[in-house]
Amino acid sequence: MANTIPHQPEGATSATPAAPTNDGRTLDSPVVSPAELAAYLRVDPRVIYKMIRERQLPGVRHVGRQYRIDRDTVLEWLADGQGRVSRSSRRSRSDEH
Repeated sequence: MANTIPHQPEGATSATPAAPTNDGRTLDSPVVSPAELAAYLRVDPRVIYKMIRERQLPGVRHVGRQYRIDRDTVLEWLADGQGRVSRSSRRSRSDEH
């Protein structure tokens, strides 16, 4: 049982620990919905859908009429700092207004 991760069913293993959501739950599944990812990141689900439409979010798959997102891919992307807006982008946006 040394390879098991807390908050996962007994016998389950994962390369990445489950990430807690803002209400204390975890993203146990390796594949999450846009709503689950939005809750974890504490953003409006519309932000996630916009990122999907603009192809800014890695690990997205279209399954039927739904999107599924690879949890580990997004967490690695965020850990690498890819989720940040560069300072130059922020300045140029504010200069436009």
